[in-house]
Amino acid sequence: MEESGGGGGEMVLPLPPGNWRARWSGFGERTAEQREYTEQLEAGPRPDRYPLQLWPLRSPGPVIILRGY
Repeated sequence: MEESGGGGGEMVLPLPPGNWRARWSGFGERTAEQREYTEQLEAGPRPDRYPLQLWPLRSPGPVIILRGY
């Protein structure tokens, strides 16, 4: 994995062999964009976060992409 924007900040996740499911979520994106446009970059930690959840695949199924706004 690599952080957004690139830059070589790669992270390797030590996972056991096998098939895995993943869920990537984003929270606070709109607030982060508003802060960027009003140039409040020094206002503290970023309000957005993007957790990645991984769990073993027990039975194959279709890939489902959901986007909520």
